[in-house]
Amino acid sequence: MQSPVESTRRKHHLEDPILRHLGEGVLEIDARGRVLQANPAAVELLWSPGASVLGTSLNTVWGDHANAVAAALARLARPAAPEREVLELDHRQRHLRLTLTRLSPTEGPPGFLAVVQDITLLKRRIEELDALNQVAAILNSTHDLKRVLELAIERIAAALHAEAGSLLLRDDATDELVFEVAMGPVADRIRGRRLALGQGIAGWVARTGKSLLVPDVSADPRFSGGVDKASGFVTRSVLCVPMKTSQGIIGAVQLLNHTAGRPFSEADLQLLEAVALHTAAVIGQARLMTTLRRQIEELDALNQVAIILNSTHDLLQVLQLAIERVTSALHAEAGSILLRNEATGELTFTVAVGPVAHWLPWRRLAPGEGIAGWVAKSGQALLVPEARADPRFSDAMDKAIGFTTRSILSAPLKTSRGIIGVVQLLNRADGRQFSRADLHLLEAIALHAAAVIEGARLLERERQFNTVVTQSNLSEEFSGPLESLGCHLDDLFEAASQSNPNLVPTIEKAIERFESLRRLVRHPSRALPDQSSTPSPGSTGPTRS
Repeated sequence: MQSPVESTRRKHHLEDPILRHLGEGVLEIDARGRVLQANPAAVELLWSPGASVLGTSLNTVWGDHANAVAAALARLARPAAPEREVLELDHRQRHLRLTLTRLSPTEGPPGFLAVVQDITLLKRRIEELDALNQVAAILNSTHDLKRVLELAIERIAAALHAEAGSLLLRDDATDELVFEVAMGPVADRIRGRRLALGQGIAGWVARTGKSLLVPDVSADPRFSGGVDKASGFVTRSVLCVPMKTSQGIIGAVQLLNHTAGRPFSEADLQLLEAVALHTAAVIGQARLMTTLRRQIEELDALNQVAIILNSTHDLLQVLQLAIERVTSALHAEAGSILLRNEATGELTFTVAVGPVAHWLPWRRLAPGEGIAGWVAKSGQALLVPEARADPRFSDAMDKAIGFTTRSILSAPLKTSRGIIGVVQLLNRADGRQFSRADLHLLEAIALHAAAVIEGARLLERERQFNTVVTQSNLSEEFSGPLESLGCHLDDLFEAASQSNPNLVPTIEKAIERFESLRRLVRHPSRALPDQSSTPSPGSTGPTRS
């Protein structure tokens, strides 16, 4: 007597050459869910190549999904059964589509035909497109660039099943990479850290512009491990791609450690490259808008400073208003204008703004002392991102006034006669670094300020000259009457000495006052005040710090 399996095989001929070479798995199942026949593709998808599966219960294959398959078979066995049941199930790291159809029996209970399709790649492509679409929607969702980048990294890390992810932007001022965005277990320790261009996997990617898939970082000499040591994270595998715009490489995006414990794939790398391309475009557009806004702000600041500089003949008031506006426009914590003494070469803090501004006016720097001294001596503007790492920086003034200088912008005040001083800004108020654009704006303002200062000095010299000329004219006009008055006082003195000695002291005082008046009229320039330095209201004069 033939077994049911042998009987079914002869009836349905699943060993037909077409079915044997079909990429989809095809199985015949009896009413109790036992496998009657299976082509090689089905055996490979559900078990392993060459496995003996005839008579095996299909429920033993699906594990956690066995109940769902049994329920689908039960529904198909009913009189008013649906035409087919379709299930999508995860099995042996694959995503399978199982299509069940009822077979009309010639005798006995009904059987079923099962078609198994491996849709892992299809599902992955759908997930990738969905992730890419979601990231694109996020990137275009708000003008808050930092928040946009955070959401984008979180979404792509989730889509690619990464433990951690980060976005690094290139700082053109220092030629470093900055962890602008980070997600994962140690994100707070990573955010804001810096890497030298070329350092580690991300540094290599940003320098070369090439993507990297590193299955095992311990075997890659480009992996530095410095960030792991600082953060306590353990990196096993890395996906890292550059962010490129028409202006060049602006940074890198990297993902660390697949959550399933396996390395990332080439498909993962391709998806991350697509995300990085879109992200770079959004960052480039945001930077362009920022640049345009900044240029408008700079022109506005330059215009306002120009108005201030031309608003009054009170030079100290003009300079104070100007440094206040410049410090605000460039988001600095403190600012000052130092004027150079032509005779000694010293720089004097003339006006200042900031938390310790009241300590600065009329303090002096020796020629060449500190960053300001170097700028005044060389005539070159200077951007110092890390003040204490620059050998030209002197912390003497910081110690004297209780201030902490982190970064500096300094520009010379130049005229046709040479360098007359320095304008200097300290510390970005938002903690970021000053930029080259900040320095260029400060140089433009310094050029205008120098012209105004020189103009004010010329006006003062003209006023002094006119005073001297006027007093010289007075000297010629009053010389005759003064000589007559002098002779008259001499006569009075002689007469009083002989006839009334009590009047002599009074006449002597009158003669002394007369001599002072005569000297003033003869030499008016000696009575003019020294204009090399002008004390501020209420001060006791310049002091050396």
